[in-house]
Amino acid sequence: MATERKPPPPLTTRLQRLLALDGPFFGRPRPTAAEMESLLAVLAEGSRAADRVHVGRAMQIAADNAPDERTANLIARVLHDAAAPPALRLQAAASLGEIPLRTAGKALAEALSRSDAGLEATLLQSLAKVGDLDAEPLILQRPAATPRLAQLRAFARAAILLRAGRPLDAAASDAVLPVGVAIEVGAEPPQAVAAVLARWRGARYGVQLAPELGWRLRAPCGDQLLLLAAQMAAGRRLAWLAGGERIAGVVAVRETGDEGDYAAQRLVLTQPTAAGLRVSVVRLDGEVDLLGHLGAAREGYALTLRSTGRAGLPLAVDGMVSDDALRLRVHAFPAQRARKRSGAVEPVVL
Repeated sequence: MATERKPPPPLTTRLQRLLALDGPFFGRPRPTAAEMESLLAVLAEGSRAADRVHVGRAMQIAADNAPDERTANLIARVLHDAAAPPALRLQAAASLGEIPLRTAGKALAEALSRSDAGLEATLLQSLAKVGDLDAEPLILQRPAATPRLAQLRAFARAAILLRAGRPLDAAASDAVLPVGVAIEVGAEPPQAVAAVLARWRGARYGVQLAPELGWRLRAPCGDQLLLLAAQMAAGRRLAWLAGGERIAGVVAVRETGDEGDYAAQRLVLTQPTAAGLRVSVVRLDGEVDLLGHLGAAREGYALTLRSTGRAGLPLAVDGMVSDDALRLRVHAFPAQRARKRSGAVEPVVL
């Protein structure tokens, strides 16, 4: 005669508090073995339990503390339940991403094959964590999408391919190892810089600018002029930079149209350190756009500047600064431009 399976223990007072529909979030609790059985019993009910306990939180706790086949199968049932509330299915998709088993990856891939865009973003984020090669062609087959969703697809594919030891194709590589678009940089003729200075608008922040120290950057958002302080004239710039904290130059842009006057838009700041110089490019409201350093090299200082991740066009600036020369290599990353996330204010874009 088959033995009758014991019913799961009732929810303890602590679990009732953790799973209360209107209760606060308590971080990452560690339930006892008996409490885990109670949690899994809740998951076995699926969305039917959602009117009395927080099933989404139960899935999170179970995935965090018992990431095994049983938990994965129970959460997958919630994910595939078309009658479950969309928010609960989203939580199921996110929880499966915390279970590094083929069962979880298979459930996520199956859901992706028939999901709409409302669920796809969470599925992709979880597949990036636990998906296998079976999911990769399904991601490629998805219909056209917004730039943000396309970026998530490319990242998920890249993560899957890297985890499986497969080479990245061009799209996957560009998602995680972007090369960027080279921006043309060239010395501006002194007479052209002099004409700009003659029609300057607004403050120069105490920087004495010299016509022979100008470089034009032909950026996607419009030409910009890098104008260095007169103290950085050839033959003495390294000693001047090393002598203290400096406003080493300004980045100027035309105010309106091709014939408009120029005005400062950013400042180039330097600060000596034991290893060289810290460098930042700062907007006039104090927002830091680029941050990096000048490190001692054989010919002078090697320059490395990177965008800070704030709004605007991400840039990478490398080069060499010596007493006699300035060489710059600038790359822009339009595909990585800051985008609005759900509930976020639209970022300011150059």
